[in-house]
Amino acid sequence: MNDSKKRKNALVEMVKNIAKSTAGSDRQIDLEYLEKELQKSSDRFDTILTYSNDAIFIIDPEQQKVVEVNERACRMLGYPREKCLTLQASQIFSDHQSFEAFIQRVFQTGEGWTNEFSCISRSGESIPAEITAWPVEIEEKNYLLSFVHDISQRRRAEAALRESEQKFRALIENMQEGVMIVDNHDVIQFVNQRICRMLGYREEELLGKVGYKVLFRKNDQKVIREKNRLRTQRVADQYEIEMIKKSGEPVWVQISGVPIEDSRGLVTGSFGIIADIHTRKLAEQALKRAHDELEKRVEERTGELRKSNESLQREIHERIQLEEERQKFISLVENSNDVILMASPEGRLIYVNETGMKALGLRGKETVRSKHLMECLPAESRELLEKTVIPLIIEEGSWKGELSLQNFRSGALTPTLFNGFAVRHPNTGEIIALAAICRDIADRKRVEEALHRAKDELEMRVQERTAELSEANTTLIQQMLERQRAEEQLLQSEKKYRLLFNSGNDAIFVYHPLENREVSNFIEVNDVACQKLGYEREELLKLSPRSISLGYDEERSFLRMGKLLNDRHILYEDMFLTKTGGIIPVEISAHLFEFNEKPTIMSIARDITARKRAEEQIREQAALLDKAQDAILVCDLNDYIIYWNKSAERMYGWKTEEAIGNNAFELLFNRDSTQFIASRRAVLEHREWQGELHQVTKEGKEIMVESRWTLVHDNQGEAKSILVVNTDVTEKKKIEAQFLRAQRMESIGALAGGIAHDLNNVLAPILTAVQILQLRHTEEKSQRILNTIEANVKRGADMVKQILTFARGVEGDRMPLQIQHLIYELEKIALETFPKSIKIHLDLPANLWNISGDATQLHQVLLNLCVNARDAMPAGGELAISAVNTVVDEHLARINLDARVGNYLVIRVKDSGVGIPSNIINKIFEPFFTTKDPGKGTGLGLSTVLAIIKSHGGFVSVASEVGKGTTFEVYLPAQAEVEAEGVETGPTDLLFGNGELILVVDDETSILEITRETLETYNYKVMIAHDGAEAIALYARYKDSIAVVITDMMMPVMDGAATIRALRRISPHAKIIASSGFMEDAKIAQFVGDGIEAFLHKPYTAEKLLGVLHEQLHGE
Repeated sequence: MNDSKKRKNALVEMVKNIAKSTAGSDRQIDLEYLEKELQKSSDRFDTILTYSNDAIFIIDPEQQKVVEVNERACRMLGYPREKCLTLQASQIFSDHQSFEAFIQRVFQTGEGWTNEFSCISRSGESIPAEITAWPVEIEEKNYLLSFVHDISQRRRAEAALRESEQKFRALIENMQEGVMIVDNHDVIQFVNQRICRMLGYREEELLGKVGYKVLFRKNDQKVIREKNRLRTQRVADQYEIEMIKKSGEPVWVQISGVPIEDSRGLVTGSFGIIADIHTRKLAEQALKRAHDELEKRVEERTGELRKSNESLQREIHERIQLEEERQKFISLVENSNDVILMASPEGRLIYVNETGMKALGLRGKETVRSKHLMECLPAESRELLEKTVIPLIIEEGSWKGELSLQNFRSGALTPTLFNGFAVRHPNTGEIIALAAICRDIADRKRVEEALHRAKDELEMRVQERTAELSEANTTLIQQMLERQRAEEQLLQSEKKYRLLFNSGNDAIFVYHPLENREVSNFIEVNDVACQKLGYEREELLKLSPRSISLGYDEERSFLRMGKLLNDRHILYEDMFLTKTGGIIPVEISAHLFEFNEKPTIMSIARDITARKRAEEQIREQAALLDKAQDAILVCDLNDYIIYWNKSAERMYGWKTEEAIGNNAFELLFNRDSTQFIASRRAVLEHREWQGELHQVTKEGKEIMVESRWTLVHDNQGEAKSILVVNTDVTEKKKIEAQFLRAQRMESIGALAGGIAHDLNNVLAPILTAVQILQLRHTEEKSQRILNTIEANVKRGADMVKQILTFARGVEGDRMPLQIQHLIYELEKIALETFPKSIKIHLDLPANLWNISGDATQLHQVLLNLCVNARDAMPAGGELAISAVNTVVDEHLARINLDARVGNYLVIRVKDSGVGIPSNIINKIFEPFFTTKDPGKGTGLGLSTVLAIIKSHGGFVSVASEVGKGTTFEVYLPAQAEVEAEGVETGPTDLLFGNGELILVVDDETSILEITRETLETYNYKVMIAHDGAEAIALYARYKDSIAVVITDMMMPVMDGAATIRALRRISPHAKIIASSGFMEDAKIAQFVGDGIEAFLHKPYTAEKLLGVLHEQLHGE
């Protein structure tokens, strides 16, 4: 059952439950319970109608009338709800009788049924729909609950699929080659009409048959089975072979086979394109017979004619090979070597295959539809295409002939065999497209012309030689004498050949290849072969290559012989076993040639014992180099790697066999790297170079290496290679960068401290003044404005404090907290500032544990996580914030090094955004790491989050899936049950003085004025000083009257520390309160230890100021 039906069944069950709950009034339940159940039923029913993706109709089967519909049904029919509730079933479903029978079947079986009907909309449009209906009982009456699913789009998709299949079949059936599809066992699954005509079979006679048994000789069946086996390994190939017609006649074909893969990537069969090349093969055989006849006729003629004939045969053979090479790798449509075009009936191009793109000079598929079929031909052929070709294709269905295609870019013409045909609609027969398969016949025309010229030349030369022969009859006796002398010369040449054959340093063996890739005994060996192996010539001629090869491997020999038969030359290494049991390593160069009209192999074996010893010595030296910690490689002067040690494997990830023979620039450098070019030029000019390079590993990771290059010379002093020794300094560079970053952060911290001090000096008088104004202006409106100002000033002070926390790591004030208050405040900010497309959900249980922390810092943590979640959902989504109590056990503590066994409060921030790729998720907490565009992110958000949470004794975990979203979990240690800080309390009663004289020292006039105003308001006397020097002078004069000194720590002329020391010298028992907008806890403790009684953080409130003064004056 599909998902749609599952959903419908679930909805039906809900409706039945609703009906049961409403019908259960006879049970003895109280009225309140009944009302609740009825409300739940009503809610479920409304949910069904509102959120169903299908139109829902509830129909009275007796009156055939609609009694309930959902919004989806109204939109589908185009009626308002009121009108829908007046409709009869016959007004909705076109085939009313069939629908009535459908209703009867539903109520007779008592089960749900599904069928397809057409619905009639308000506009009269017929809407195809799939209807699933169920019988339901509501208030003891039967109703029909029907779900109507619009299937218009599915019908259109099915029609488009049929049309596409018809076009594909028309293309296959009109190909000039046969097409056959077989499974992995070579059972035929599909053939087109071309292959049936080619072999004389009907389609049904071939389908289901085993191809290699029916269509090939027994000698070729093994080859076909091997080809099919290779295609199961995803090997595509092309070959020529004889197939057997139904009549038993052989026909030469060229087969291009490619593997077919299913949706899981498994090979399920093969797709073959079969071209009839029988005529070409017969022509080749006839040409060979003609060549043999001509060679026989002119064999007794002069050597000049023989040379000319051989040269001509080589040229013909080369041209045939070129033609055969051109026929390879042909596959269907895109892989075809033919140009395949498709145009609309008006002639506008709609498709061109890859070969066509190249032939016409088109660069991108998007340019195809801007061209007309007429533009593909030269001007002189367009009239023929317009007035003859296209009308014949439209009237008769096809046209064949020769036409030239014109390249849009270069204007070059390509002669082709043009096979045009019409593609018709499968149902209406209407022409929906014009198609053409154009085969390039330029090479064929050139070959035909060359063959004609060669034939004419041969005939002319034969005539000339015939005339010369008739003239030479008179000198026949003289020619016979010359032939006798030639035979004597041939004997001398044979002696010279034998001398050359036996006087070389390499062993030579001659033998014939046999069937099944076996070989005969030796038919000829030279003296060196006998000497090397210790055999007499007669003994050695009784042996074969198998007899003298140590550890002969039949499978390897079989593959080696196949390669020799294909390439006519191979080079390989082997081990010879001598008559006395000795072993000789050899390098064998085997050549295949014709001797006495029989294929013959000549193997030249060179003793490489000395070379093997040298290679062993080199391997020993290489083993020593592999022990080095640095990557060592050697490149030739073309930058190809010829040596690669083990450390290079570890550093770059490339195995030796992968690196050897590859270009060092392409392997280790980015494409746009100029470092490689500069360093290479330097080593060639100065013989040595060293410096730092940026390189890449196999996985694409960028590394920094300290590289040393040396130019290596041969014995003649010529440069032959470059020795490169690389040391990975990536980590070293990272440490240096981190050190510089730390220095930069220290500078930022110093700058932030100065800014914080100035901001606190600005905020301090505002905060104190607000509290004075609150006492003077008690009306509600003024109090509301002043409370807003006070709250924002305090928030500003908290922000300054947060800057200090990030810049200098200053610890915040820790106090018991209830985290839900912070989350509710954050929700308010998010709802006001985040896009409306982001839905925010909170899940906060009532029994959450308390934590100990700094509210401002934790507010910053949650804000950073929520902002990141917002940025991850540019198109909208869902942001869920939840909290839960949890216990970290030993297992989790071992997994996370920052975790400790105990109780934790877990805060989860989950989004439905783009997710974080797995290759960068481990870097997101690094300082300055960001994936955002330049100017949109600093890379400090998550590093700040991690630093704050760690300072609170907690840890952070993250889980993400690309395309689905990310979840951050913040673990904070839970605190024992104490009263936690929740909402702020109202102001407390401020403490008054008793006329004591207070000396206030500060370089900010606004702070002096507001502090004096505050103190005087609360019954203190105030004396002010603008710097330390003025304060010392005033104190020395009025020290007996001054009760307390309040001094700023950062002032010009004389700062707070110097002022305090001077005051101590005047009066060791003076009561001093220090104040500053930026002072680290360590310095505060130091000054308090040196005799400062208290410290006031700017900006301070009037309550704080008066409280500290009262404590110092009265010792409370």
